[in-house]
Amino acid sequence: MTEEWNALLADVAAAVDAHEPPTSARAQALGARWRTLVEGFTGGDPEIQKGLNKMWADQQNWPADLRGTFQIDPKIQDFITRAMKAK
Repeated sequence: MTEEWNALLADVAAAVDAHEPPTSARAQALGARWRTLVEGFTGGDPEIQKGLNKMWADQQNWPADLRGTFQIDPKIQDFITRAMKAK
């Protein structure tokens, strides 16, 4: 699973660097991959998804060692959020 996330994050970073619009086919495909990986973790359970969203929104309160380990570049997070909302 880690390899899949790392590959996806690299692909999203490349799309960000290329100034890909969030409505493009490439951005939408990245959003679909993101959803698939998240659903693999949550099992499609909306309550688990809510908890996951809450956890990520509270990163400033994470222990310092976890913040460094599980950091997602804010540009990547912004891009993927806009791509998923644009669908």
